[in-house]
Amino acid sequence: MGKRNEQRRQKALARQKAKRKKAKAVNHSSSPTFSGSSILLTSQAPIYECKIPKSIFEMGIGHIVFSRRFPSGKICVAVFLLDVFCLGVKDVFCHTVDPGEYTQIIERLAYNEPIESIDPACARKLIEGAVQYAQRLSLRPHLDYKVVEKIFGDVDAAACPLSFEYGRDGKPFYVAGPNDTPAKSRQVISVLEQQCGPDGFHYMVGVEL
Repeated sequence: MGKRNEQRRQKALARQKAKRKKAKAVNHSSSPTFSGSSILLTSQAPIYECKIPKSIFEMGIGHIVFSRRFPSGKICVAVFLLDVFCLGVKDVFCHTVDPGEYTQIIERLAYNEPIESIDPACARKLIEGAVQYAQRLSLRPHLDYKVVEKIFGDVDAAACPLSFEYGRDGKPFYVAGPNDTPAKSRQVISVLEQQCGPDGFHYMVGVEL
């Protein structure tokens, strides 16, 4: 069962890589680059919706959507690529788009990755918890995270009644993604060895490592 799940996860990672390229191509070509000040203003707009992959704790990775809608009808959407097994926020983007563009983003993310709605407080709690878990391992989130996290505004993560368990089987589990180079994988494994000891974590990488 474990081997089959890992094979499933690797196939899903490959699909997600292709989907991220498509999603970024749409958003980068049609939306301005975000900034800290613009996201601070966005955090005052009403929350539109938040989405989470149904299988994120089975697959270990997935896209979390946190969006707000302006009176004009435009939607500011932040998408966090979240690794709940080890790395926290691996990637993030945030853009203001028309409703039609937003629908395209959601459809791309939902392709082969079924998603469902999540309470905003729980979305924030899940993301911040994963970041904190990674930071305890001396692994930092994506460089843009500190800017994009401002979209949470005054959403209170403590209001979420759910609890989330990070890692797998009580240990960090690093799985090299489609965009992780051998050098990147070696760096992560080295950090985990220093923080957890040689037997304190699991990992799965390509044969090139």
